[in-house]
Amino acid sequence: MSGLSAIMRPPSLAKFLGPDTSQTTIKVFRTFEKCQINQNTVMSCTLRHVDLTGCNISFCNLDHCRLSDCTVTTCDLVNTTFHDSESTESWLEDCEIITCRLALRRFSPDLRALIFERCIDFTKKKTPLILVALRGDPELYQEVLRCFYRLNMFRIRGQNLSDCEKMSEKAVAEMRRLKLSFHRPSPPPLDMFPNIFGKCIKLTHVSMAVFDRAELLRWMGYVVNTFPNLQSLLVSIPVKYYLGIERRSVELKECIDGLNLRSQVKAVRYRVTSSAWEPWIWEVPRGKRFGWHKG
Repeated sequence: MSGLSAIMRPPSLAKFLGPDTSQTTIKVFRTFEKCQINQNTVMSCTLRHVDLTGCNISFCNLDHCRLSDCTVTTCDLVNTTFHDSESTESWLEDCEIITCRLALRRFSPDLRALIFERCIDFTKKKTPLILVALRGDPELYQEVLRCFYRLNMFRIRGQNLSDCEKMSEKAVAEMRRLKLSFHRPSPPPLDMFPNIFGKCIKLTHVSMAVFDRAELLRWMGYVVNTFPNLQSLLVSIPVKYYLGIERRSVELKECIDGLNLRSQVKAVRYRVTSSAWEPWIWEVPRGKRFGWHKG
């Protein structure tokens, strides 16, 4: 063993980001370069400029790699950085051993939550990179996962209704926002709606668009009665079958007045639109709850 140093500084999270190789057991003679491997067993491979997180590595040659929460056995390592990783029966040259905790741990949980919120990007239809980066740290991963569940808008449609029961209890317990999209021809019967959503005790916002007006009334009552901590309900009301602007306005007012009476909350127009759907929002004052009169 030569050129061994221990520099006490935290690793850069940015270097954990990149092409992701995960959920695979790698046990063949292969060469990996400039990629990321998470939660795998890697044997008899050559790794160059690879970031490895939570891996068991044996009988490999590593050059300019970064290891986080890994176990290394019988390997040759050159210019490789260890963070919270262990090595046995291995040869190390010009390697760096980092034993301090991730810099994120220096912040309080509240501050970390704010950091995670700014790092979670919903504009791309991919797993947020901060989730990928922290997979190797079980504690921080659970923190950022709770933040993701809290910020994410879960969308329920007819096509994925049967898959809802497969959702993890952690995701359901942390869910804050839910969107119901049953446009055509009509929503499913209420008794087919997954019982798992009765466990969404932290859910505060529901957005829904239901094609049929009669079904809309039933679904709105169901939502109010199912989610005890609901604070806001955004409803897109279908109006495209009404003839003429005047008749449309009358029908819409009658619908809104009826929903106001049932929910005991006065609706506010969410935005002005000329589409076939009128979005209105019901919000309860802080400290109060929705009610629902069957009428």
